[in-house]
Amino acid sequence: MTRPHPRRHARRAAAALALVAVSVGCSGNASTSSGPSQEPTGTPTSVASPTTKPPPRPPRPPDVGACRRLDYAAISHYSNADATVSCAAPHTAYTFAVRTIPANVSVSGVSIGNRSIQDAASRGCRKAFGGFIGGSSADRALSRLSVTYFLPDQRGFNRGAHWVRCDVVALKTFNALAALPRDLERFLDKPASLEAYGVCTTGEPGAPSSRLVMCAGKHAYRALAALRLGAESARYPGRAAAGPEGQQRCSTYIADTLGTNGGYTFGWTYPTVSDWAAGQRFGYCWLKSAR
Repeated sequence: MTRPHPRRHARRAAAALALVAVSVGCSGNASTSSGPSQEPTGTPTSVASPTTKPPPRPPRPPDVGACRRLDYAAISHYSNADATVSCAAPHTAYTFAVRTIPANVSVSGVSIGNRSIQDAASRGCRKAFGGFIGGSSADRALSRLSVTYFLPDQRGFNRGAHWVRCDVVALKTFNALAALPRDLERFLDKPASLEAYGVCTTGEPGAPSSRLVMCAGKHAYRALAALRLGAESARYPGRAAAGPEGQQRCSTYIADTLGTNGGYTFGWTYPTVSDWAAGQRFGYCWLKSAR
């Protein structure tokens, strides 16, 4: 939910920038003679020293606070050069931070798609996201607000631009972005923030035909709670702890929240082993909605 969207493909860029030094010289008619050399006559001429073009400057970092109207396909690219728009107008991306690839990560001659570069970019933006968007880790897990990131293109990266642009986006559906609220800083601290931007499904949670959507749209179930199943460093708790035991936790939570022991339909979903390996630590407690 708050993890950056995976980069499935990217625009290809040149792997290196060749700098060509242009030498300046002169040539003339030459003659050879077995006799003594003659002193030069006429006006002396000067010859310019060889010069080298300075390397192109790296692209400047983007501005924090800039808004853009990105489409869903843009967030699967390593780089993005879409023009900014007024934040007073509808927009789907907001630059909340600009980070730099750490000095201990090798960047010389490295592709921007390199795993170490991508991991460093992801970590930097995820670390900044929580402090910006607010709420608890459970609030962020229950939100369709997510963080994505962009690097300069390969040519700019090779020139020395090693910044990372961190953007907030809202996942409206599985293949579309939603317009963002005007004021995003500490947005998830607001009690009603998840009414529209919460996690919902179009069908029974976990069913193959069901899709995650933003709760502002038509939906069948709402994620009422995100229940942590372990610490970041913990091993996978196993299906018994994640499944039946988690479902009991969910049932108790909903009964306490609604103040009743019946008259509702709920669901429980939990991470698989591969989800856990990818960093997912929450199970989701779903309540069937009349909407």
